[in-house]
Formats: sequence, structure tokens, C-alpha cells
Amino acid sequence: MAGKGTDTALERADRNNRPQHPLLSVAEASDLAGVSEETVYGWVAAGELPGVMRVGGRWYVRRLMLETWLEGVSARSSVA
Repeated sequence: MAGKGTDTALERADRNNRPQHPLLSVAEASDLAGVSEETVYGWVAAGELPGVMRVGGRWYVRRLMLETWLEGVSARSSVA
């Protein structure tokens, strides 16, 4: 995750003090992950991002699954 510091997705969500909606738009997911919308779309296209659904032509990501996935990615990258 590019350049937003070493804080976790959960810490960013707490700091942003937003309501905890169960579904996130791609824009919200990219903000939470600290990456561009294009990166989120890339994860979706590659089948890497869990909890993704398409509703009415728009992509949504389940917040809890994104946060869990980001924690796993962060843990793996800190070990490497």
C-alpha cells in the first residue's frame, strides 16, 4: 500500500471517524486502503480482492472483508 504511512486500515477508519457502513464504493475502498481507485479496480479484475459485488453496474466491497484482507497483506509485506 503506497505511501500513507504504516497505520492499519482499522486505524485509518477510526481516525476518519466515519460511519461503519457494511458496503464501500470503490472510491471509499481506495481511500480506506490508501491506494488509487485504479488499484482497487485492478485487484477486482485480478480476483485478488475478497468481498466484491456488482450492483447496478457499480462495484462494492464488503468493509469487514476489505479490512481483514488489508491486515493480511500488511502482515505478509512486513515479513518479506
